[in-house]
Amino acid sequence: IDITGLVTKLREVLNGSSLEALPFVPQLEVLRADFAALEADGFADDGKKGRRPPSRPARYGVTDADEKEAERSIHMEAIERSHRSTANVSFAGGLGGADDED
Repeated sequence: IDITGLVTKLREVLNGSSLEALPFVPQLEVLRADFAALEADGFADDGKKGRRPPSRPARYGVTDADEKEAERSIHMEAIERSHRSTANVSFAGGLGGADDED
């Protein structure tokens, strides 16, 4: 495959600039600014080891006690759902299905 035309066109477009300077993704600048704002507010992780966003964004104003209570409540609801589903399965087995021995 002959790509000399493509190479020529690319050199014209670059005009001595680096490839990184070309706006292949025009929205990238705006996306980077949005990410920086989210990161500053504690909503994003930059992916670097040792740098983690706060466990709860300052914007929410959640106290440690509120956070612990929410986690406990979620855990208790999950346990209750698990118990209910287990009870439903064991109850359904005793309804006189084909596997019941009478």
